[in-house]
Amino acid sequence: MLAHNITAKKMCNQEETGNTCGQISPKIICAKGIKQVGKMWNVTIIVDVNAVGSHVRQVLIFPREHFKINMLSGASTVSIGGANPTGWSN
Repeated sequence: MLAHNITAKKMCNQEETGNTCGQISPKIICAKGIKQVGKMWNVTIIVDVNAVGSHVRQVLIFPREHFKINMLSGASTVSIGGANPTGWSN
């Protein structure tokens, strides 16, 4: 049974999903001796939405030791980011 002071605005659902991003190309041309040209990684995306459809910032978690702000290039302006060596939230 729900308490009487809980409104639809206070009821939230959190969804977590993974998304693959990075450079995808069948052929890559680069200078000889370059060891890493491009890399794909899975990014964990967390979004909270309440029962009336409002949402808070989406959180993007990258599989890295340290987060750099340029990782959010192309993301929504209200997105926030973080890093975790596994790429998962904890």
